Amino acid sequence: MRGLSEMVEVLKMDEKQFQEALSIFSTDFEDVLQFVCAKTFECDVIVTRNKKDFKFSTIRILSPEEFLSSF
Repeated sequence: MRGLSEMVEVLKMDEKQFQEALSIFSTDFEDVLQFVCAKTFECDVIVTRNKKDFKFSTIRILSPEEFLSSF
């Protein structure tokens, strides 16, 4: 995790984002929090091993393998 944290930017979440996440239905609230944070900071993609749980997302969802192969 330390190595990964040196390669990526860790984004902050605030009360407004948390409240927005509460309005989105999903079986995994942590995924919704990630989505709302990514949307707030205008991220292009969310990388996850759990693509099926992001059906609500308007942001492109890639597996780690798909993300790495895009380079």
